[in-house]
Amino acid sequence: MKKLLKAATLTLAIACATAFLVACGIPAKPAKTRKNLEMEGYTFNKTVQLAVTVGLEYLNIETQDVIVATKVEEGEIDNVLLVYCKSKSQAKEVEAEVVEILRKNYSGEGEIRYGRDGKVIYFGTEDGVEDCN
Repeated sequence: MKKLLKAATLTLAIACATAFLVACGIPAKPAKTRKNLEMEGYTFNKTVQLAVTVGLEYLNIETQDVIVATKVEEGEIDNVLLVYCKSKSQAKEVEAEVVEILRKNYSGEGEIRYGRDGKVIYFGTEDGVEDCN
């Protein structure tokens, strides 16, 4: 009976951890991300989006989509930049290069969060990245 209880507890813990990790990821479809950000009150900057896209093309980084979104609320600014690469392997290859360029040129205040989730490279404030979900 004790073994069964331990196995059930372990199974439940793994299921909860998996659900938590899945819920924290960036959506794989740009349209879903845009919808989530719109619902959170973000606006999209098409000019910056175009500049980032052209810059990435100049570096021979093909993208599926680029999202640049900002929200200003009670004097606090949250922003996020998402680069949807064509494939997961390409995102792995260019992640360090893209993040380094963004870090060098970021002039905002506060902590930033960056990384890769599947084929998406993300960069922004912690709230901005979390609001993508």
